[in-house]
Amino acid sequence: MTPEEVELLRELTIVIPTCNRPLELERAIEYWRDTPVTVHIVDGSEKPWFPLGDLPRVPNITYHSLSPFIDEGRFQNYTRRMQFASSIPVTKFSALCADDDFFTVSGLVKFCSQMNSDQNLDAVVGICSEFKLSDASSEMRWHLRYADWKTGDHSRSDDVVLRVLDKSGAFYLYYAVMRTESWKKTVSSSFQIICDHDYFFEPSMNNLGNAFCKTSVERHICWIKTAWAPNPNIPLLANHAREADWFRDKKNRHQVKLFERQLKNGFATVIPGPNGGEISGNLVKKILQRISKKSETRKYRKIKGVVLKFFVRVFDFLPSDIKLFVNQSLPNKLLVTTGAKNGDIFKNLTKNNYSLLPDFLLGLADTNISFDSKEFDAISKLLLTPREELRLHANI
Repeated sequence: MTPEEVELLRELTIVIPTCNRPLELERAIEYWRDTPVTVHIVDGSEKPWFPLGDLPRVPNITYHSLSPFIDEGRFQNYTRRMQFASSIPVTKFSALCADDDFFTVSGLVKFCSQMNSDQNLDAVVGICSEFKLSDASSEMRWHLRYADWKTGDHSRSDDVVLRVLDKSGAFYLYYAVMRTESWKKTVSSSFQIICDHDYFFEPSMNNLGNAFCKTSVERHICWIKTAWAPNPNIPLLANHAREADWFRDKKNRHQVKLFERQLKNGFATVIPGPNGGEISGNLVKKILQRISKKSETRKYRKIKGVVLKFFVRVFDFLPSDIKLFVNQSLPNKLLVTTGAKNGDIFKNLTKNNYSLLPDFLLGLADTNISFDSKEFDAISKLLLTPREELRLHANI
């Protein structure tokens, strides 16, 4: 890194919320310890795994233990930890990172530099790459995620309502790099209530983040994530309902009302004027309609899938020129669902097509996405490093 890049990264704080994942933390500490980034680990485990405060010989990483109170549930503890986390950063920029994920240094430098030079920008999102470790061969395999993310037509609008309701863009703000003031407002406002649904916080972060931030999506690999798998510390995670099902379920009506109030209060802080409260309320209603629409429920999507597969079979025997005419007449979204058109921008880098790193990087080089191959090599090496070779071990 150049001296300028080092100084830039000193203006960034990474917050890592975690619970009962000491081995993942060991690798996270190993990754971040040799960077100039300030890192705060906020742990909700029953006991601390590392010394409290600045870690030994790792002054840029601070470990906080917020063990659960007696009778405090998992979501209660998580909400308390995130409220605590929202008060931590004092640097210019901030970001959340999972305990088993990484950010590329090149992406962080690029995004912080961009916000430094563009004062009308509050958050930057990058493209994501995902990895998994093959149990049989002990090899890392990679693919691309969220390659279709893009800045919307109104993502940088001065109008809060336009930013929040914009459907022309696609991105996820949970792991965005933000200006710290906007990051603190987004996190603290998104964790005001306690909910029993894992994905409840995501629409809060996205909608409130869009209200507080003018966002740009950059086609550079920044977020490196672990392939999704049920967390052993979260019972029945894989069986949780879709957001639409959860929000439509009458038994959750009380919490949905709290969710509405949380969004309305957050929006009201950035929508000025005597009609701010009314505008905020109407905005929340539109968001709820979008989240809970019938077409996003599990039952509807299952029936839709069966019907669409039937139509695919019906059209299969037709001459190719007629099928081409039909395909050209249907909207792209429907074609993707039926399989008549590939919905992946780069079909060789999809989540169903994991590759060894050299092949993945070769395919990535043919896209319009920028990246630093050395960072992929370093992360792969770290993930395959035996635990005894790591410099700091958890007190397990």
